[in-house]
Amino acid sequence: MSELMTVMAIDIRKSTELMQKAKNPEKYAKFIKELINELIKIVEKYHGIFDNFTGDGILAYFLTSDLKKEGILNCCLAAQECHDFFNCIYKEHIDDFDVALDTKLGIGIDYGDVVEINLTEKSSTIIIGNPVVYACRLSNAPAGKTYLNMPAYKEICKDKHKIYLKEIKMHIKNEGTIIVYELERIEFEKRAKIVHDNLWNDTICKIC
Repeated sequence: MSELMTVMAIDIRKSTELMQKAKNPEKYAKFIKELINELIKIVEKYHGIFDNFTGDGILAYFLTSDLKKEGILNCCLAAQECHDFFNCIYKEHIDDFDVALDTKLGIGIDYGDVVEINLTEKSSTIIIGNPVVYACRLSNAPAGKTYLNMPAYKEICKDKHKIYLKEIKMHIKNEGTIIVYELERIEFEKRAKIVHDNLWNDTICKIC
């Protein structure tokens, strides 16, 4: 049975090059272990559920059945904190690399129906569905950016806080150019307001 969820995919940009620039495999393994463990903690801090390690990032989801958890907002807050943490830990480990690459996280977020399944009796639960596909595709965002797909954008527009978003054109392989929404920042206030740059006329739109 499907359930509405917010899905977040985190990708370490230039991860292959980053591994190649490490002084030795042990140092890179230590860096990745500390990074992934903390990203999972951040997800769980915002009531998210860690799904799996993708090799160069993680996949997580946030339930919407419990309204107190505010799945989409918590996902966006977790994304911001994940960006901040990566910047800190990369600086701490910079001496473990022969070359200091200009790299950060790319994060993709989508919202919609997802199914939880167990591939085998002993395997852990994983999620499948279109939001997983597009969250992963959008995690190819430029380093340091968080992109939301249209369904996630519409859901975050319902939130009571001020969310700053910017419309962006993104090319998806085998699909073409689509419109996505870059998460810039979140401000907490009583009145609902969504503020974004309009791609077509460069004006500021306010949805209250």
